[in-house]
Amino acid sequence: MRKAQVWIETVLYTVIGLAIMGVILSIVKPSLDEKRDQLVLNQVIEILEGMDSQVQEVVHTGSGNVRTVEITLKKGKLAIDGINNSIVFSMDSKYMLSELEKNVNIGRIIVFTREKAKKSYFVTMKLDYSNYELTFKGEDKEKELQASSTPYKVSVTNNGVKNEKTNIDFLVA
Repeated sequence: MRKAQVWIETVLYTVIGLAIMGVILSIVKPSLDEKRDQLVLNQVIEILEGMDSQVQEVVHTGSGNVRTVEITLKKGKLAIDGINNSIVFSMDSKYMLSELEKNVNIGRIIVFTREKAKKSYFVTMKLDYSNYELTFKGEDKEKELQASSTPYKVSVTNNGVKNEKTNIDFLVA
């Protein structure tokens, strides 16, 4: 009889311990997710600023110049949009990066945050290159880079003037 009581107490204490850990996790996890998304979004701002810096550098140093940018995306997707001449990053986030439903500038980056549900947002960051002609591998198309553990190597090339605008061509390796 005594052995059975010990086993029942052991199981009961284990269940109580697991329940307490579950409650603690349910309280802490949302704030951890929010903090993680904040870090990812801040890293993406740095990535976009670096890309913009390379684009501006190849534009100002003349035709034929090439620069390479290394990009690591932990979450979200980055689109090099040759149709709309822009670079756009988007992701679902638990962190509200900017004022809701308004374009907010962070340097040259235009940030737009839309609420999806309570404490859930969709964030887009855009670099507008309407003064240039963006292409991907020489074509007016869109290339999407997905989150990946390995970095992308993106070549940025000044191909001179095309359609009366400086042509900036991208290549992903």
